[in-house]
Amino acid sequence: MDIKSLNGEQLRLAIAQAEKDIAVYERLKAAGKLLASLQAEQKGRVQAYEAEQANKLEREIARWDVREIAHDPKAADPTLLGRRLVTMVDKETGRTETVSLIGLTSYQKAAILRVPHTIPADILALADTPDAALERWLIAARRGFLAEDRAYVSKFL
Repeated sequence: MDIKSLNGEQLRLAIAQAEKDIAVYERLKAAGKLLASLQAEQKGRVQAYEAEQANKLEREIARWDVREIAHDPKAADPTLLGRRLVTMVDKETGRTETVSLIGLTSYQKAAILRVPHTIPADILALADTPDAALERWLIAARRGFLAEDRAYVSKFL
């Protein structure tokens, strides 16, 4: 379109359309900035939520103090994990609990795994879950592979 060939009315309409297009462009530009700021804010909120959940998990695990893992020959559950009783202290309430290894919550199992002398690291390295680690530890203890210092050693060495 040649501007020289436009009459006054056509020129006014072309200018009005250009102003509308500029206004739409400015609104889209502002919406893009708003979207970017909302996405950044949402990312910050997600990170804060994840950090809070991790802290909550850490508090739940740190609340338990493992005192003893003992064998209970009279246990009703005949499985290897069912015959082991764990004595733990809830640091928040001061209450002592004795529970079979099967009856532990996931937080209590994680607390057992965090105590270095409870389960040897090389047995933990063989397991994918707390349950598997506890079971391997109990099997090794039953077979006599745990020495006095709780290191995972073979009788044949």
